[in-house]
Amino acid sequence: MLNKLTKGMLHKFIALTMAACLLFTSAASAHVAPQPSNVSLAEQTFTQAVRSGNSWETKINDELWEAMAEKSEDDLIPIDLRLKDIDQRIITNALTNETGMDPAIYEDPARFEKEVTTGITRQLEEQLGYEAANVKDEHGMSSVDWAISDKADEYLMAYRRIVKREYSALTSGFIADNVGEKQRSILFMGTYVPCITLEATKSEIEAYARQEIVTEISLYVEWIGSSDLGQTLTQVGADSTSGTKSGFYNSGADVWLFYCFYGGMVWIMAANVFVSKASLRDRFF
Repeated sequence: MLNKLTKGMLHKFIALTMAACLLFTSAASAHVAPQPSNVSLAEQTFTQAVRSGNSWETKINDELWEAMAEKSEDDLIPIDLRLKDIDQRIITNALTNETGMDPAIYEDPARFEKEVTTGITRQLEEQLGYEAANVKDEHGMSSVDWAISDKADEYLMAYRRIVKREYSALTSGFIADNVGEKQRSILFMGTYVPCITLEATKSEIEAYARQEIVTEISLYVEWIGSSDLGQTLTQVGADSTSGTKSGFYNSGADVWLFYCFYGGMVWIMAANVFVSKASLRDRFF
């Protein structure tokens, strides 16, 4: 009968033998000649990047990998480069500190009604009298409505100014640090989004992708967009007389539309007074 020491040695021997077999099998399979594959270069590169842990390679999209494979080291490739977004607390704090207007109030219809609309209404009714403060003009707006509209406009313009300042600093700073005096065309530099469109060589694309601040790089493809954002409410059939498209809320309560353009999306927030007295482009861009 085997003693305990002998049993322990036997178990260790078996374990080491099995491990050696596994290592041999893995090594042998690694040296098998590669078989023809229909997988694209982009898919192969992505798979290799995931397996190797080179996350920078996964930031480059398929179309750009394909374009890079056909270019020389000196060729310039137009790319869309996306950076890490700004911490929105920076914008929130700047709005509060620089203007005294809290986004938590101005972007919440219920709080806007309670903390802004009510105060302006009370103040004007005391100054002008109830009837004078609330009588409607030819636009269907009262003095109270216009005052609330102006306050909402003030917030919108301050928001626009601060967002533009912070995103411009982000994108221009990246260009200054990474492009510098290189002869590269800057096709677009985001002022409301963390995006840059520019020309770059393959080695420059790799260098950008290796930076933590860069989240995605894609091949730039020129496209022609519509000019809808430049249309006024009347042009799109949304003036005060066009039924359900009315710029004013149909229930009888006045409404304001808060427009915020970010990352290709238009957010519309409803509150208590109509804001848009001009085209969206005139007001925001």
